[in-house]
Amino acid sequence: MTARPRRRSAAAAANGIRKCTRCGADFTHHYPTVKLCMTCWVMREHSFEKLVELEKEIATYKATIAALAKEVVDMEDELVALRKSAPAIPPKIEKMLLQLCHPDKHGGAQAAHKATIWLLGQRR
Repeated sequence: MTARPRRRSAAAAANGIRKCTRCGADFTHHYPTVKLCMTCWVMREHSFEKLVELEKEIATYKATIAALAKEVVDMEDELVALRKSAPAIPPKIEKMLLQLCHPDKHGGAQAAHKATIWLLGQRR
């Protein structure tokens, strides 16, 4: 159950005593538009400064992420170009190598199986 805010007396209002809209404490101030006590006002100001600082830090991290993402794309493009420029195994040699290392020729050996898979992966 929440406590109901106390109403200010007419005398308190006449003396410039106000209730803080944030914490509910009584305070006085000579400007009628002030709605926060000094403690809440200072806390709000520090919160705002911290918020600005965190937003700058986030912007820095976002810029770093964008730069790294661009670097990844560039590296992937470079890798594709290198794969395309690598010399291909001539078809006749590839056929001979597959026949020579096929698992059926080596009693189903795991090494022969791996070599055959690698050779098939080299096809373009």
